Amino acid sequence: PAAPTAVQPPNGSRIESFRPTLTWTVPAGASFTQYNLKVVPANNDGPGVNLILAGQDTSFTIPAPPDWYGLLPDLTYTWQVRLSDATTSIALDDPSWSDWSAPQTFKTPLVSASTSAASCNATLTSAVTTTGAGKTISGR
Repeated sequence: PAAPTAVQPPNGSRIESFRPTLTWTVPAGASFTQYNLKVVPANNDGPGVNLILAGQDTSFTIPAPPDWYGLLPDLTYTWQVRLSDATTSIALDDPSWSDWSAPQTFKTPLVSASTSAASCNATLTSAVTTTGAGKTISGR
């Protein structure tokens, strides 16, 4: 199939949450059965994404913490997607993959001290319960 076009988030934009939806368009008449989505941090400084998913989706939402810690704060990421019409699972180097979409970048949100403290407090509250005079019972 022909290469898809990355659409959202807009190239070079700062996203507003750690749960961005990446969206692409498919050339008219293109048929595909699976797609390969790649999200890479600048200079490979942190976690990234490289997924092969079955289906004809034209978007993917990266789960936000605490479901998944795939994106770091205030970091630029480059993302691309490609398609295949293969009817079985295939390797990353399979010739049935289309070319990659043109690379698009986005920057993750800044995290303030108050945001970090609130997030940390919520995590600790769900993980540890304190009872009585200084006795701590571990949750999880």
